[in-house]
Amino acid sequence: MSFGPVDQNVSHPYGLLLFYKVEVHNGQRTSFWYDNWSPLGTLIDITGPRGFIDLGITSSKSVADALTGLGRRRHRTEQLRAIQVMLNSLCSRSMHTAEDIPLWKASADVYKPSFSTKNTWIQLRHAGPVIQWHRGVWFTHSTPKLCFFAWLAMHNRLATGDRMLSWNAGVNATCLLCQQSVESRNHLFFACRYSAAVWSVLTKGLLKGLYTTNWNALVSVISNTTQPRHTQFLIRYVFQATIHGLLT
Repeated sequence: MSFGPVDQNVSHPYGLLLFYKVEVHNGQRTSFWYDNWSPLGTLIDITGPRGFIDLGITSSKSVADALTGLGRRRHRTEQLRAIQVMLNSLCSRSMHTAEDIPLWKASADVYKPSFSTKNTWIQLRHAGPVIQWHRGVWFTHSTPKLCFFAWLAMHNRLATGDRMLSWNAGVNATCLLCQQSVESRNHLFFACRYSAAVWSVLTKGLLKGLYTTNWNALVSVISNTTQPRHTQFLIRYVFQATIHGLLT
């Protein structure tokens, strides 16, 4: 396997090759310039196209081609001298007959023959702080549509009256259910007289001593993992279904 010039942007498909290197054996299928096979790194990144002339190795050469008939050269730059020393070292040992082995980056300094989507994703992503309520939103046997509405509510991104008022000063931001207060997320779930009555009918018996209409307290309840599994599922599912039902 051999590749040409690589886009350094990992969002580009070829950018994923930044997680790829080659363990050289016979060197016949590995690009001298564009594959990451050298302990120095990808050689084209070190020398640029000028290296084709300085080392006398054209862009299309494989590692095996480059080592065949390699002459000793004297170079002015330390980078070229380091490459020449490495090449001389390779020439001093006999090349194997086995095929080169492609390796994929599994973690910081570990490469493995098999590609792992999970490991690559972990290395690509920018890890943020752990969100404590994630278990209350994303759980086994949940309904994706309900999860999405709950996720929007957690981030306070629902089109509630207070948010629409910030977009347009002429909007009537009064709660449509009780006609008494400005509609906000915390009001709608479940400080509102109407939504509180709905929530009470659905969950007072289920939540028992944990029953509350306070948004922040409810987030703690659905994030709690000490409840029996079936009770935990019912609390979370009813919470999400109620959010969706009141909005639609």
